[in-house]
Amino acid sequence: LATSLPTAAPNGSVATFTVTTTPANSVNVTVPVGLKVSATAPTAATLWSAGAQSAIINGAAGIAYVWGTKIGVQDVTITSGGVTVTAKVAVANTSADAYNIALTPTSQDVVKGGIGSATLTVTDVFGNPVQTSTGSSLTDDTGVVALVATGELLLAGFNTNLVAATGVDGTVRVAFIAGNASGEGSITAVPFNATSASKTPAWRPAYIPPVGAPAPALTSVAEVKVGSGPVTNSIVLEGSRENRTIIVDGSTSGIAAGTTVRPWIKFPGETQYTQGAASRQIVAVGDLGAGEFQWQRQTSKKIYVYFRTEDGTQQSLRIIIPGR
Repeated sequence: LATSLPTAAPNGSVATFTVTTTPANSVNVTVPVGLKVSATAPTAATLWSAGAQSAIINGAAGIAYVWGTKIGVQDVTITSGGVTVTAKVAVANTSADAYNIALTPTSQDVVKGGIGSATLTVTDVFGNPVQTSTGSSLTDDTGVVALVATGELLLAGFNTNLVAATGVDGTVRVAFIAGNASGEGSITAVPFNATSASKTPAWRPAYIPPVGAPAPALTSVAEVKVGSGPVTNSIVLEGSRENRTIIVDGSTSGIAAGTTVRPWIKFPGETQYTQGAASRQIVAVGDLGAGEFQWQRQTSKKIYVYFRTEDGTQQSLRIIIPGR
């Protein structure tokens, strides 16, 4: 039996185990839900739908083909006569396996001028979370999603367009700001840079899903009704730079005027955020706890920054301000 830790992936990689018995007994190979096994090599067309939870290998030597539908490390059990051995398979995916895009909730209500959020989730063909990549300057846009806000909505940074990449859990929080007038708005998520050859295969033109698999979900829309609904306690930041001065403008919702918020910063090469020396108090600009603040710092370096309340209950998105 092969004793290495092969990797099987939802994008078509198959791990093989060579089993040898003396005498030439049949071998029963079993796998848990999340893995599939076959005594014959699957094809690209049947990888999604073929295979089973067990397979019989006949003869003195044979190959068991194992592939995964659920990421993680799982056991493969091989039994012949009264002897049982166990091997492991690691199932992983990459940003190229991005298949489905989903925004949740699909509808919600927010107050005028309030701050809300939706969750963007990217999964592979089997529903596993996919961490997407932006490379150094979006040259690698595999699995990256473009977001567009319309109507009475603006995205974080007070923009109508945003490019988002998911974390290891396959999700990213998408913050938005409601307009000051009652109405409706929406956020639409689609594959970023639809003409790029580097985007995930399932998002390319003329892609044909594997046999038995649903077509990829390439668009998701979150509708927002502005004018009513609960107040969402949030802090949203927008960063800019003027020569050596970095400037952070903050907007808040549902947080009392006079509340102290503190910056947490990290520079390139550092692994942790540290609390900045300055603090800022929120200045109310409207009802329902809507407010704003501004923070500045002298540095020519690239800086990572976010703000949070002193009690740690509210935290902003993390933004990156390029160096100069």
